[in-house]
Order: sequence, then C-alpha cells, then structure tokens
Amino acid sequence: MNRTKQHWSYLAGERGKNRVRALEAKGKLWIEWKDEEDRKRRVLLATADRGQAVTKAELAAKALLSRCEIRPQAFTLKRILDQYLAKRTPQKGGSKQGHDCRAAKLFCAFFGPERRPETLNRIDWDNFIDGRRHGGIPGYAPVGERQIAYDLKFMVAVLNWALGAGENGRAYLETNPWSAERRRALGLKMPKPVRKAQPAISAELHALLLQHSPDWRFRLAMILGRETISRNGSVRMLKWADIDFERRTIRWRGEYQKDTSGSRSEDRFTPFNPEAAHALREAEVQGIGEAWVFPSPGDATKPCSRFVMEEWFQAAKRRLLNSIGEPDQREAMRAALRGVGFHAQKRYAVRARREIPPKVLEALARTKYTTLVDVYDYVDVEEMRRYVERSGDQRTETAAQQG
Repeated sequence: MNRTKQHWSYLAGERGKNRVRALEAKGKLWIEWKDEEDRKRRVLLATADRGQAVTKAELAAKALLSRCEIRPQAFTLKRILDQYLAKRTPQKGGSKQGHDCRAAKLFCAFFGPERRPETLNRIDWDNFIDGRRHGGIPGYAPVGERQIAYDLKFMVAVLNWALGAGENGRAYLETNPWSAERRRALGLKMPKPVRKAQPAISAELHALLLQHSPDWRFRLAMILGRETISRNGSVRMLKWADIDFERRTIRWRGEYQKDTSGSRSEDRFTPFNPEAAHALREAEVQGIGEAWVFPSPGDATKPCSRFVMEEWFQAAKRRLLNSIGEPDQREAMRAALRGVGFHAQKRYAVRARREIPPKVLEALARTKYTTLVDVYDYVDVEEMRRYVERSGDQRTETAAQQG
C-alpha cells in the first residue's frame, strides 16, 4: 500500500485560541496561524533548523496569547438582543414590544445565542429567509414574505442601534454587517409579497354598513376614516381637544400614528370636510379637552379598543346579511363583504382621490405616496376595461370627425 509522505510539523499553543504551527513544506520551514478574522496566515522562516522553527512557533503562540488576554471579549448576539429588549423595546407600543421579544428568540434559535453579530453575512441573510419561508427553523411554522421582512427589519434595527450603544465606553458593534450600504453592495433585498387585489368599500356598501351599524362609535369611525383617509388605529385615538371646529382641522398626535413619512413624535394637522364635521357634531357622546372621541364602552377614561371595533364591524356585516331575504342576493353580498375591514375604507379613499397631486395626498393621508400607491391603490380588470373602451370610443369619434 502506498502511504502519503508525512511532512514534519510542530504545534504550539491551544486550538481555537493561540494555536501556531511550524511545518516543513517544499523543503522549507514555515509557521502558520489564524488571524482575528479567522483567516490562515503563513510566513516563511529564514532558517533550515527545525529547533529554531519550534522556538519561533512557541514565541508566536505566546504573543497571540497575550493579545487574546488584552483584547476584550466580543459581545454575543444574545447579549446585544437582551440589551436592546431592555433599553429600546420599552419605548415602543405594545404590539411592537411583543414582536421584538418573539423576533429575539427567533434569531437566537436560528443563529445561536453565542454567535458574534459582526460575522453575519449574505449567506446568513439568504439562509434565514429560506428557513423562515419553508419552516426550516425548529419550533417555527412557515410564514409569508411580509412577516419575513418584518423580522429582518427588526434585526437590522438592532444592529443599527448596537453601533451607537454599548457598555463601559465600548460600543456593542464596531461595524454593521447588514447596514444599508452593505446590503446594497451585496444585493440583499427584503422579501416582498406577491401583490394581490385588496378589497375596497364602495359607496353603496359603505352606506349599507352605516345603516346596520351596531354602535354610534362604529358609524363615526367609518365616516372619519373614509373622509380623512386614515387608519382606524389613528381615528380611534382622537381626543376632542384634537378637533378644531372653527378652523375645521384635526390634530393627529404623533404618538398614536403609524407615520412612514417622518418622525413618529411629530403631530400632523389636516382639514376635514363638512361630512366629517356633521358626523362629529352628531356623535351621541360629546366631550371636551382630553376626553376620547371614541371612549371605551366599559370605561370612558380609555379609548375604544381595536378588538371592540372589529366586533362591531362583524356585527354590521351580520346585520346586513340577515336583512337580505333572497338567498342568491345574500350570497352575492357575502362575497362582496369577504375580506372587507377598516383598511378597505382607506383603500377606497385613496383610489377615489387619484386626481389629487401626490404631495397633497401624501400630506392628507400622512403616509408616503409610494406606500399609498404600493399598498392602498389597485387597478382591477374592470377599471382597465373602462379606460380601454373610453380610449377606443374617443379614437372612433376623432376618426369620424376627421373623415
């Protein structure tokens, strides 16, 4: 049997710490070791004496050991996540705090709690997306693109925060492996869901739901959401001090807004039309100052919760369906109501105001225009058909006039 010729080598130091190897290769003596970035380094020795090579390896191992003792221990992924949850997460809202805690456990489960965050790379980015998408993370079911992007944005926020935060005058991170610049350079993109048609509440359906409203607060929220192009989450948090009937403006407090166009702490003012003014004046419960426009049914000192609003929306749907006696008409209405919620109000409001200049619409809705177009606006086949037929009729009329 032919055996591979063994070359002489000598190991000094501890593996994974200060290991240095003296070896003979191509008739020459070398020493090799791994640097701080775990890359192998090799240096040719100016001697042919193996004893001197052993001495140089021992000296190099001692030098590496002293450097390891001086160099502070790197912060682990779990350490940084724990500090973020303790110092930054409490400043967020309830739902965001819940997601932060869940996402922290998720990333520790996937990358391991002892992982050094600065070593995250493109492969880690792609592997996380793939594992989250197909349920490859033990204990976590497959999720859609939107949730994956939500999780990744949390980790990006943690890494950005870690650059400016730290302990004992030392930052948690010196470099951000997933910074915006690095993601652009490496082509790392957030997953995007396939755009689907989102329902909007037509004027007829809106009127029918108002007719079958189970509570005055639901009726008022529907009208304000539609007329002010606002989310139900923003409308619910209005106080009577925010309503200025003389100037006919509404103050949207930054602390309650999901504002993607500026600082969350900045208040915004928008005008409201006569329909909204009439609905506010007709509210069954009027208030002043810091009283809630939509007080909770059980405790007027608190705003009405989104869960109660959702229950009222479902109740209005049931009332509307029960009022229809013809089975076929009832099923057609059931199909029209499928997937319709408060967000459908804002979708309709955006689609009905396409003629408004983009910057004006952005200011009224307090949402970036790109978000309004990408999330709320949608053109279905029937709308395209109307424009195609209208264009065809205009060309026919023009040809007839020229002929």
